[in-house]
Amino acid sequence: MSCSDQIPGCIIDPGLAQKRIGHYTDQQKKDVLSGLIGYKDEIETVDYPLGPFLELLDFITMEPGRFSGLRVYFASYLWSDTDPGSKYIPTGLEENLTLVFVPTINTPNPANPGSSVPQDDVTNIFTICFNKLQRLPNPRTAPRGQDTASNWIRHFQNKYPVLNPDGVQKAKNLNFKETRSIWYQIGMFVDNDQRIGLVSFMKCLQKDPDNPLIGVQAKMACYDHSDNQPNFQIEYQLTPVFMLHLKNPSATGDFFFGTTAFGFGEENLKGNRPFVDPPADTGLPCPPDDGCPGGDSLPSGG
Repeated sequence: MSCSDQIPGCIIDPGLAQKRIGHYTDQQKKDVLSGLIGYKDEIETVDYPLGPFLELLDFITMEPGRFSGLRVYFASYLWSDTDPGSKYIPTGLEENLTLVFVPTINTPNPANPGSSVPQDDVTNIFTICFNKLQRLPNPRTAPRGQDTASNWIRHFQNKYPVLNPDGVQKAKNLNFKETRSIWYQIGMFVDNDQRIGLVSFMKCLQKDPDNPLIGVQAKMACYDHSDNQPNFQIEYQLTPVFMLHLKNPSATGDFFFGTTAFGFGEENLKGNRPFVDPPADTGLPCPPDDGCPGGDSLPSGG
């Protein structure tokens, strides 16, 4: 049995993936972001070596029940003499987009007794650079100016005064708000009775003697108009689409995981949806604010 005989529910249609990736450039999102840098282009892809990416996924899944999922924040590299995390900025990528990874823990939801929200575990904040999984300082204990994750995330969010009006115009949505983060429920990463999870699938691909998995590429993308739902509009908001990078992709076809519109609804946006079959990714964008849902805590402080 080949790896392709068991596809995790989080693997999305390649056509949808490529459509979203195309929106990032075709609808000028990249051009707007490049203009905000001013002296160079914004990136289209973040390349991750397989080892540290799997190390991140192993960390959030190795203790069943410890984490409820993984939140991925959009951020922009910001160099600062006072921030020790500046040493993690690859040469030439200052000001460019990056992603910050934060495991989440279910905590009681005071607004809805009996339910829970996936709260960021700020003791475990990660970036991947220089072929390593790097832990960033805890915002609750880091001295002023040394909270790397908040510094980088805030630097991206400082672009909202331009990104939000641009989104209003491009998406024809007066309530447009740019994405802060995407939350992925733990169920997409682990095996269940119906199908394997993403971690097992990636490790299976890694062992393929002829066409192994060698890395992961985070493609910058934008939601399509087909992703809009009656209660919220997410067209043109940023989203990462992760491509599983095979040694010879043309031989097998590309595998992508990302957010799908399947199953969005009131219970999902409260973070209460269990992992389900048929195939469905569990990524939830924030905003809409109901999709955050309550645990989106970065950047911290002022």
